[in-house]
Amino acid sequence: MGLDLREVNMPSASLILYQAGIRHLLPPDDGLAPAADQQAQEMPDPERQEQHEAVEQGYPAPWSTVWSTLSPPYTMVWTYWQLSEDLGPSPDQQRRTLFKTILNSLGWPKGSVAFWPLTSYTPPDHTPRLDIFWSGVSAVQAQMIVVFGAQAFRTIFPERTSRFGFTSTPEGLQIVHVPGPQDMLPDNREMKNLTWSMLCPLGPSR
Repeated sequence: MGLDLREVNMPSASLILYQAGIRHLLPPDDGLAPAADQQAQEMPDPERQEQHEAVEQGYPAPWSTVWSTLSPPYTMVWTYWQLSEDLGPSPDQQRRTLFKTILNSLGWPKGSVAFWPLTSYTPPDHTPRLDIFWSGVSAVQAQMIVVFGAQAFRTIFPERTSRFGFTSTPEGLQIVHVPGPQDMLPDNREMKNLTWSMLCPLGPSR
């Protein structure tokens, strides 16, 4: 089952968790798997597969590689400034492990999250490609974007104040702004706990 966003009042849930003083520690995890390898629970129908392949042909690397691993639809897209770098030949292992740990700890069904870069990376520079980013958000039919870190948020939403929290677009797309990997690493418990408390209410009912 996918996530039912209609049952989640995100601002209230986050506030309740914060006021209750909930503090969860992310458990250690030495395993590492590519963040983009999250698979959908069901195979897409033939018409959707044709659309999927058509979009794939138009994306440059690293988006074309990411797209080949995805099976839309996805409930949410996750992104952060260095994602394209971490999908390349020299990823930052601490960041990769961090996101693997977060996903394992949340325990959501596979296919809930699609990682999608907002920049291209040619060492040492990241170049925003919001045209490709928004195309992917639309193609996976995401209802929510989780943006990790202030730099990513300011790039995607330059007209908005960079403040951790919940908001939405006029079209009804839910936006969740949480601390980035540079905020949580190497072991900033406060930022990890804040991220955890904001992500937990987004999960499916158990």
